[in-house]
Amino acid sequence: MNSVQYAQKEMSMKKLITILLLSFLMIGCSTVQEGLEEKPNPTEIEKPSPIENKVDLEALHKGDASSLAGTYENSKGVIIVLNDEGLRDDINEMYHEKEFDTNSSGLATRSQYLEGQATGYALSVFDVGFTIETVKTDTTKVRISYGHDFPLTEEQVYYKK
Repeated sequence: MNSVQYAQKEMSMKKLITILLLSFLMIGCSTVQEGLEEKPNPTEIEKPSPIENKVDLEALHKGDASSLAGTYENSKGVIIVLNDEGLRDDINEMYHEKEFDTNSSGLATRSQYLEGQATGYALSVFDVGFTIETVKTDTTKVRISYGHDFPLTEEQVYYKK
């Protein structure tokens, strides 16, 4: 074997060793990177909504509307505030039935009417998990609506804040 052939063979071996080392290095780094991606950061894990965001249907049925108290907002930014009796303070002349009609699926309704008049409307309460068939809403939140029927548009649905 002459010196030129020996130098070429040595160069080929160096290239092969370099390629193998780089391959192992790349495989090792990608494995470490994958291992890092698989472990979620405990501070980034989403926590479930607290249970206090749900409506107490049993209490509503008995006339205790305190679980409804709070601020509600619709998709247009209109805000409604309900007091501990489940009434809007801005409509204090409204009379209502004390108890809500409730069912286990998360719907509660109560009729409200003006004194001396034969007309009125219902306050409908949609608990977490209840699906309103007439309009798409976020079922992870408590929702309310006022009217003669289920809401037909997003603007008729108010979300508890």
